[in-house]
Order: sequence, then structure tokens, then C-alpha cells
Amino acid sequence: MQFYKKFNQEIRKTLFTMIFLSIGIVTAVFAFEPDSLPKDQSKAREVILGDFLKNALENMHLAKMKIDNEASYKALKEFIKKLDYGKQYLLKSDIEEFERSGTILDDELISGHLNFMEKAFDRLKTREEMVKKFVLERLKQKFDFTTDVKLETDPEKRSYAKNEQELKELWELILKYEILSEYADQKQEQEDGEKNKTKSKKLLNAKVKKLTGEQLLSKSTEEVVKRYTKIFDRKDARKRDYMLDKFYNSFTAIFDPHTYYLIPEEKDGFDIDMSGKLEGIGALLREDGIYIKVEDVIPGSPSWKSKQIQKHYRDWETDRKRVV
Repeated sequence: MQFYKKFNQEIRKTLFTMIFLSIGIVTAVFAFEPDSLPKDQSKAREVILGDFLKNALENMHLAKMKIDNEASYKALKEFIKKLDYGKQYLLKSDIEEFERSGTILDDELISGHLNFMEKAFDRLKTREEMVKKFVLERLKQKFDFTTDVKLETDPEKRSYAKNEQELKELWELILKYEILSEYADQKQEQEDGEKNKTKSKKLLNAKVKKLTGEQLLSKSTEEVVKRYTKIFDRKDARKRDYMLDKFYNSFTAIFDPHTYYLIPEEKDGFDIDMSGKLEGIGALLREDGIYIKVEDVIPGSPSWKSKQIQKHYRDWETDRKRVV
């Protein structure tokens, strides 16, 4: 009972500020009887959030769309994209299995019993663990760069791997691409350093060891190892809110591309940006495989004014030289 009162009060103050609509911030309250909620506080929260989200979108959004079986199928497509947009982890058989559950997402949203979401993320974590093991082991070995190979970098044009062997072959290409990209950056940096050295007497007298091609390749591989170690560590540290973010926003996405459910962590950042208490870049960033993707740019924000960051812009992980 105490939890219900506290949570309901919090809803009245802030809950719908977690829904960012293109027309602004909308607020509403939907009542629940305490006895009808699950005893588990996190489960009770999801029952409230799911029903609240459904009613808010159906009754307050200009699209006037109903969340039914048809909407469930559309949300499923968005959910699969959010799970593995780069098609780098899940197999074709996983996707086919998920598609057979296309009509239950709306039911789970309303009931708060998110069994499909949990099953999908368990499958994703299993595939990610397999990829993690392969990637970190493969990076300990040398690569053959003497043959011409082709990697499709556009996820929209890429198909899901049919089996684990195909998935490993894809990652073989991805790792080669990563190492060569890093090598090109390292080489360019070294060449720029040589040019600057000739322009400065101080730098001219400094002893800077020029790396050979083999040494640059070794250094590049080390950087890729560090990058993917961070990526997989971050994946291992994901909590349930990460899953909820993907699930709830699969439904908001079918209404319009500027509607979001913000998990508490993102909501805090959004409040800071809107209040002006801390200057932010004004862009909603999300992880997208090996990239950081700009999900949206807030009008009037520094990112919007700069015109240098566009929606759907993707960049390397933030330990790279270019940072979003």
C-alpha cells in the first residue's frame, strides 16, 4: 500500500514527462487499485507503466491509433530492430521464432507480464556471449589481409546469419574492417605528426619513434581489443530498464519517430537539458552495435544549432577520436 501511494504520487508529478512527444510534453494520470497490483514492486511498476503507456498513446497522440494485434506486429518489427539493428548477433531462426509471437506484444504491454521480452533478451544474451567469446579469442590471433573480401556495412542490406558458422564469418570480416580502419587512422596520425615536426624546431629535436607497418598493425589490433572489451562489458552490465526501453519504445515508434519512453536514467538527462541547469548537447544517443547512434536531435539544442549532428547519424564508440 505504501509503495502504491508513493508511486502514484510520483506518477502525478513526473511519469508522463518520460514520454517525449513531437507536440510537447503531455501529462495524464490513470488510476489503479492497490490490491490489483502484483506484490513485487518492479512488477507492479511495469503493470502501471504498460497500461499507462497504452492509454496515453491511444487517447493523447494525434495519430489516434489503437494498440491491437495489428499494432503488435508493427511493434514487433521495431523491437527486432532495436534488439539487433546491425544483424550482428541474432540468427535467422531466432527472428523467425520471434515473428511467431507477433500478436502477443500488445497483450503483454497491458498485462505487465513481459514474458516475450524476457525470452527475446535471454536469446540475445546467449548469442552475444557466443560472439564475445569468438571475438576476444580471434583478436589474439593474426589476420590475413592479403586477400580481397567484401563487408556489407549497411544493416538494411544485410541478412541475418543462418547459423553460428555464418555469424562467425561475418565477425571475421567486421574485425578485419575494424583493424584496418584503426590502422588507417594510426598511419594518418603518424604522417601528420611527421609533417608538424618539420614545422616546429621543438618537435624537430624531439625523439619520436616512427612505427613500422607491422607495429602499427599490432597497435591497431590492441585498440580494437580495448574497444570490444568495453562494448561487451557494457552489454554485460545492462539492467532490466534497458530491456524495458527497447520494448516500450517499440510501441512509441509506430506512432511517430519523435515519441519516446525514457527510462529513469535518460529522463534525468532530459530534465537537465530542458531545465538549463546543465548544458547538454541536445541529442538522444543510443547504442547501435559498434556505433553510437543519434536517435533524435532536440530543436533549439546545441546539436540542432550546430547543424553538424543529424538524426540517425552514427559514429564509432566514444573512445574513438571522433566523439558525438
